[in-house]
Amino acid sequence: MSREDKKNPSSKGEQPPILYIKDQASLLNLPADMWEDTQLWIEDFPGDIVFADSIEIESSIVFERCNSITSIPAIKTTGKVYIIECPNLTRLSGNIEAEVVSIIDCPKLAELPENVTVKRGFYIEGCPKVTTLPRKLKASKDIWLRECASLSELQDRLEAGCIIIRNCPNITKLPRHMVTKRLELENCPGISELSEKAQISESLTLKDCANLSILPKKIGLKKELYINNCPALIRLPRVIEAAYFCAIYDCSNLVWMPRSITVLGDLQILDCPNLSKKADRIQVTGDFDLKRCRKLTVPSKSLGVGGRFVME
Repeated sequence: MSREDKKNPSSKGEQPPILYIKDQASLLNLPADMWEDTQLWIEDFPGDIVFADSIEIESSIVFERCNSITSIPAIKTTGKVYIIECPNLTRLSGNIEAEVVSIIDCPKLAELPENVTVKRGFYIEGCPKVTTLPRKLKASKDIWLRECASLSELQDRLEAGCIIIRNCPNITKLPRHMVTKRLELENCPGISELSEKAQISESLTLKDCANLSILPKKIGLKKELYINNCPALIRLPRVIEAAYFCAIYDCSNLVWMPRSITVLGDLQILDCPNLSKKADRIQVTGDFDLKRCRKLTVPSKSLGVGGRFVME
């Protein structure tokens, strides 16, 4: 999802009505007959903004380039909340309940609410001073954490349809209980282990995680597994099952293959020069590409490939 997509709250691709809030008077005197899907757009607001203790509306609300805002109170809405490029915002002082919460490029933001409940997605990007997530974070669809350099602590349980964590170097530990269809970890050098208790049902991507060394003993996915440039990884799970695709690239210290690999689509293992401990069983319905893994031999009795087999 692009930043432009997050700014447009219309789920039907049509531009919803927009009510521009240009001064304090218009903020305090919202029209009583405002459409439910009206988007309140607070942009380049002059001077300080004085809020009530909470904001409760039936519309989406956008704070964009509001240089004077330092704090935003509790928000309850049936719409979406977008907080974009507010350079002096330091805290979200009250709980948030919305369809979507998206916080982008707020360099001084350090404090998030204790409770955030969203029907769809929670997105935070480019907030380098945020250290912890809300203690109670509920999102039925997405949780995206990107470019949060100080984020170091995640709650013990995290559940969402899709969890994406990118460029968060100080996260050292994933939740012990993580339930998701799709997990992506990219450029998270502090993470060393993916827990046995992690429940990932469809797809798993592990990319540029320099210290990741421990994976669950078994990974079974309805879609795909993708592992790329994880140099601390020495051993793959004992059992890998993937419905569509499995790719393992550029793991320079990887030695141990799984005992069993079953892929209903294609399998690619590329540029793993120390991979030498062969699998007992490899079953691939599609193609199998094994390239630049010079130490690995694949006995024909352990191999079943429905498509082409290329070994270089």
